[in-house]
Amino acid sequence: MSRSAALAVAALLLTAGVAPAVAVDASTVTEAADSTTATGDATSITESSLGDDTASNRLTPEADTASNNTTRRLSLVGPATENYSSVELDFAATMAFSGDRVQSQYQTTLVAIQLEQLQAQSAREAVVDAYLDSIEDELESLSAAETAAVRQYETGEVDVRTLLLRFAMVDRRARAMEDSLDRLQRTDAPVPQRLRSIRMELEAFQSPIRQHVSGAATGELKGAVNEIHVAAATEGVVVEMLDDRRYYRNAIRFDNRAPDSVDQFDGNIDRFRSRIAELYPWSYQGSLRRNAEVDTHLARNLYRITYRHPQGSIAIYADGGTSDVAREQQELILDQLPKTGSTVAVMDNVTVSVTPTLGDAPVLVNVSRTASGNGSATPLDALVRVNDHTVGRTGEDGRIWLLPPNDGAYEVRVVQDGTVINVSVSS
Repeated sequence: MSRSAALAVAALLLTAGVAPAVAVDASTVTEAADSTTATGDATSITESSLGDDTASNRLTPEADTASNNTTRRLSLVGPATENYSSVELDFAATMAFSGDRVQSQYQTTLVAIQLEQLQAQSAREAVVDAYLDSIEDELESLSAAETAAVRQYETGEVDVRTLLLRFAMVDRRARAMEDSLDRLQRTDAPVPQRLRSIRMELEAFQSPIRQHVSGAATGELKGAVNEIHVAAATEGVVVEMLDDRRYYRNAIRFDNRAPDSVDQFDGNIDRFRSRIAELYPWSYQGSLRRNAEVDTHLARNLYRITYRHPQGSIAIYADGGTSDVAREQQELILDQLPKTGSTVAVMDNVTVSVTPTLGDAPVLVNVSRTASGNGSATPLDALVRVNDHTVGRTGEDGRIWLLPPNDGAYEVRVVQDGTVINVSVSS
């Protein structure tokens, strides 16, 4: 690019480079009331149950629960504020997302212009280092934005939809900065080793769930808008989504992050791996750990390991200062998750089976016409609710997965052709 052309591009980008503030409608998702003609209590039968050592739905890396059957999951401490929501087209959020992208493009273009004007290698390296310093400052900003959003939601200052939009904005900002690093690498600029570390931490702020929300808000989403379950406590948040037979789960623990503390791993990757093997014994030791990849950002006390296992994949971000997990992203295959005992209810020849999976995980609901004589059960299309929240319909196969609340026992309500069946599920 010539200097005059680059200056013209920079001027154009500068004109559009200020991201507008986001004004988000504070309304939450509303649900239509069901129209039913008959209600009643069904007969409930517990088919089987696991012992106390495997039936807990509070799996944490610190606990030994279900460690031989499924991957552990980072959980919250203390009471949580939880809700379900989805996000639809939002013009203000779309403008903010676009502004972040333009701002990153503008900054990268300015760096390219400066590099064109410099010949000395030391001067060029200084320009790149200064730019990467600004990206690392932005990492602090992204982390602060996450923390503030969660605590405002947990205290009731913002609703769950606003929280999800703010997470999506963090995701978009991180992706825009990562794209700017890609553009920098495509030039002849000197690229220091720490760029890889910065990229690793930028990826920590991105997830399929957040990308789904931003796609829904901008209208770029291909396919249906999914509902998302959020549980937030003072020191963390868990966000869950079901999509295409997959279970996506993102967990953050702010209290496990201490970037300025002494690194207990001391930069030793084997020591870090041993800690992961201790915290996630089933998925790390008993699966595909030979494919594990480790990345570090030692300047910020952050270690990451990613690997696949028979039930899906996981990315674990551990803090060197606490040696605990600060962030976790999991993608699990629903049909591969081990199931616990089913609770079955029958009413008016309609059978409802509610089957949890191990851990803080989804629940499978089956609805069918009760078999008679030598016939077999027939799948039924029915409306399903959990604690008065509409989940969706079972469809032709009579099956639907749902995300249960985390605050103890809950009730699944199934409505099929005027018949209402309530199934109580203990925690």
